[in-house]
Amino acid sequence: MSKKFIYNLIIFLLFINILTGCSAIAVHSEDLIKSRLKNNDITRFIYNDNEYIILNDTYNSEQLGQKISSIDQIRVVNLKGHILTSEPLDQHLLTYLDTMNKLNTEHSQFILTYYNIYLPLEDDINLIVDINGSYHKAILADTITQEDVIFTFILPGTIDDPERTMLIGPLHDAFKLNPINPTQIIFDNTIYQITTEQVLTEDLDEFLSAFYEKIKLTVDNTQILEKAGFFDIDWIHTAAQATWFYGDIFKINNVDPNVSFAVKINNNYYKVAK
Repeated sequence: MSKKFIYNLIIFLLFINILTGCSAIAVHSEDLIKSRLKNNDITRFIYNDNEYIILNDTYNSEQLGQKISSIDQIRVVNLKGHILTSEPLDQHLLTYLDTMNKLNTEHSQFILTYYNIYLPLEDDINLIVDINGSYHKAILADTITQEDVIFTFILPGTIDDPERTMLIGPLHDAFKLNPINPTQIIFDNTIYQITTEQVLTEDLDEFLSAFYEKIKLTVDNTQILEKAGFFDIDWIHTAAQATWFYGDIFKINNVDPNVSFAVKINNNYYKVAK
């Protein structure tokens, strides 16, 4: 018997075993109440006609009680927590892996995989959700308080600094570029002006958010010619155009961000103020 035949046989048996396991999971899940994620939200889901919010609080595996449901879905989100696409996670392993590969080659920022839902051992009110292998607490949406911290996730590294980690989620979506004036940033419904004053990196404090957008402008920076995501950069300019690459947003040392903060444009940080 050739080594090649033995190798192919082992691969075949492993593949059959994987598919059998996936099918068993699917059959078992059919006996449970199916849960679903809310549209355009990575923090909310519906279980048994009740809406739950996922929190940052986590449990360890020893605290898991009965499995009562499953979500079985992946969501790909960008740096601001915006959902780029949503796909079912089921027994069709090859389709799932193919989808994952395509998403990764298209510069997806982060993939969240929602698995099973459990009851805590010592709690019959809240739930536990398995997200990317971490067990997060989920509470009824109408019971949330100001002390509760809604789910965010950690994205390792950034385009500018692979060693830094960032918290990503709905709390970091408060910053927006003014759609009619590229020299202004809207923060909590207040318009801030980007100034020509540069901020040194040693004067930067806490990371606040990030844009990663490209704006192509007329030379006087008054008219937007083109707008695209960071990964759509074509690096082509003409003498009559200027291109701004908006990156990280940081708090400035000893300055209230409601008064002023810093934004990275091209290779420099600039002060943004009311």
